[in-house]
Amino acid sequence: MLWNLRKAARPCGRAVVSAYSLTVVALIVPVCFGQVSSSQPGSRLVSGQRHADDVAPRRDQPSERPVLSEGAGGQTAGDECATGCRYDQIDDGICDDVCYNSECNYDGADCECARGCRYSWISDGVCDDACYNAECNYDGTDCECAPGCPYSWIGDGFCDAACYNAECNYDGTDCECAPGCPYSWIGDGICDDACYNEACNYDGGDCCAPGCPTFWVGDGICDPTCYNETCNFDGGDCDCAPGCPYIWIGDGICDPTCYNEVCNFDGGDCECAPGCPSFWIGDAICDPSCDNEACNFDGGDCNGLAPQPILSEPAACIIDARIPYRPDQPSVRRGFDSLRITFSGPTGLTEDEAADYTVEQTPAGPPDPPTIIGVTLFPTDAVLTFSEPIQPNCWTCVRHNASNKAVCLGFLPADVNSNGAALPNDIIDLIDHLNAIRIPPLALHQCDIDRSDVCLPADIISLIDLLVGVLPYSAQIGDELPPCPYTLP
Repeated sequence: MLWNLRKAARPCGRAVVSAYSLTVVALIVPVCFGQVSSSQPGSRLVSGQRHADDVAPRRDQPSERPVLSEGAGGQTAGDECATGCRYDQIDDGICDDVCYNSECNYDGADCECARGCRYSWISDGVCDDACYNAECNYDGTDCECAPGCPYSWIGDGFCDAACYNAECNYDGTDCECAPGCPYSWIGDGICDDACYNEACNYDGGDCCAPGCPTFWVGDGICDPTCYNETCNFDGGDCDCAPGCPYIWIGDGICDPTCYNEVCNFDGGDCECAPGCPSFWIGDAICDPSCDNEACNFDGGDCNGLAPQPILSEPAACIIDARIPYRPDQPSVRRGFDSLRITFSGPTGLTEDEAADYTVEQTPAGPPDPPTIIGVTLFPTDAVLTFSEPIQPNCWTCVRHNASNKAVCLGFLPADVNSNGAALPNDIIDLIDHLNAIRIPPLALHQCDIDRSDVCLPADIISLIDLLVGVLPYSAQIGDELPPCPYTLP
């Protein structure tokens, strides 16, 4: 290949043969070259200097090169475009360092995978802009901290997934709204403590508090990180009773909300003596369990006062969910037909006669409530016998006239969960009980719907019959009881 070469500044002379010889004019055109520049193209993404001896590998001793035929301007294979570089070495498939200059067109394509990028620069530890392209394999690994992530992308204000890794320092801060919290984590359904802050919109609702995912609240498992007002106190998961978390039991502090059977009576925190919580002292009610020196003799509550009802069997405010009569005996009513009352002191003065009590019914009859036809006394108890079972769909309350305290028993067929309403969800409660997954489990008066004295799958059929009104029963679905009219202290 012939190149249009720049002539030297100095003039070129001619040589003329003697007139006495054969008149032949030999035109000699000496071409004079100036100093050749050897600049290196390409800027850097990573600081680094190339040395003068940084050249591409070439063969030790090239084979004989083909000789160019004489061309325009008279250049031949022996002519040079630069010192040490003949024209026939250009674009011959071999990279020649002496040809890598502008006068020799940078050895054609012999030394570069792309304009301005020499093969020897690939994966040499220096990032070259001119080499960061597909033709030059993106400068090997010189410009990337991880595949697909050039160093120039780090901290440029754009989140690049390929750069979000430890090798690339997690793309600077381009992908994070706060340290350790990438934008992609916001609102993904997973609670991330690093994202629970104002900058990250509090993890987009994934957490109701640090360390407490929203879906943990009310899942039946007590999570201490969720036991706070923001997380609705874990939705009751940590409470053995409303307002009493498990961690309060046995902590040495009396919590009235924990003083119940479900919470093991606060683990003894409230009792000055067995069965006597400290808040019963001096409440104007005589409590025999408190009438002792350890409890300051109930604060004087038992001095000269009539005994008062403190317990009952069936328990006060209980609701009977069983059938009111058997299908084959509709004329024989079933239900609670007696009541045992435990008093705060010895019985015998104001508890021994039927006239010592008044029976009330809510809602009022007809039909009318039963009457008391017998009283059996025990040292601190009285067993009352009714003239007939209590009426269904009512509260029947027995008032002790001397103390003006009353014990109420409810009867609402099909109200399995004792919430005062007969509804389809009572079926679910019964099934859960039979499968031993209901907490707390149901009592006999709640699950023995057919009054067989045992809770069995057959009770589900009886419950459905009650709800929908299969003869001889009227439909109970939707029937309700008002709240219990009276409660014992």
